[in-house]
Amino acid sequence: MVRRVRTIRRLVLDLPGQARLAYCLTRDPRTPRPLKLAAAAAIAAILTPAINLPLWVPVVGEMDAVTLLVVALRRYNASAPPAIRQELETQLQARTSVFDRDLAAGGRAAQALASWIGERAPGPIRRRPRPAPPPSGPPAADPPPKPAADRGDDLP
Repeated sequence: MVRRVRTIRRLVLDLPGQARLAYCLTRDPRTPRPLKLAAAAAIAAILTPAINLPLWVPVVGEMDAVTLLVVALRRYNASAPPAIRQELETQLQARTSVFDRDLAAGGRAAQALASWIGERAPGPIRRRPRPAPPPSGPPAADPPPKPAADRGDDLP
């Protein structure tokens, strides 16, 4: 069981890198179309609810789907022409790939959308004020007790 958990952990940690490379390969026009279609079909088969994986079992079902997804992405990436794959891996390491450009463009689009929504909000969007920090230094001494006449104890 421990060996399986280690394998799944390694695969899950490998998922972001494999997914970025697969994204770049899919966007590259030099990647053969049949390879792209096969990868899309494999990923769709893994992610559809019709597949007979015990997804209702907590953690185990999701891990099986993640494992299959990483295996499918690895196979897709390994099947791509080596020259294209190496070129894209170099671009990913240098952060100049189409993935990085699309990610930056998506961030700019999200900022523009947030600004557009903020301009059209019906009223000012207010943040709750932050509480004042506690005073630094020694705590203040208690005030001296009031005389009995001032406390109201002498009322009839």
